[in-house]
Amino acid sequence: MNKGLIYQFAFDYTDRNRSELTKYKSFEVFDKNFRISPAIYSQFESFAVKKGVKKTSVAKNDTDEKIKNLLKSLISRNLFDDKGFYPIYLKTDPTFLKALEVLKIISSGKAFEWQVPVIGKMITFANQTKIIIILCLKI
Repeated sequence: MNKGLIYQFAFDYTDRNRSELTKYKSFEVFDKNFRISPAIYSQFESFAVKKGVKKTSVAKNDTDEKIKNLLKSLISRNLFDDKGFYPIYLKTDPTFLKALEVLKIISSGKAFEWQVPVIGKMITFANQTKIIIILCLKI
């Protein structure tokens, strides 16, 4: 799926529905209450098909949830700038979620070992390499 289409749909949706979306007075209220409904998702699928995406390549199941999350985060960005984007988008970002998992283990003081593929090699990290783990997640 072309992310440009997702960005464009989110922009157009926000623009068309701005008066309705202004009822969300803060990011927190938006995040708690706004959902990509089946109707909104159907509009997105129609938009994608009109832009040349074959119906069979409009993703399903697991990818639907990723697209819905990206749509919501982009609509939120249109309303609340970046402070509305990242808290939603990062809820499903695998690298960020892994970093949180590792940081929770580190902060708990429990012993751990974690292997990370870096440029064709597996590197093993242990407690004493806390900072290196965070840096490797950015690679």
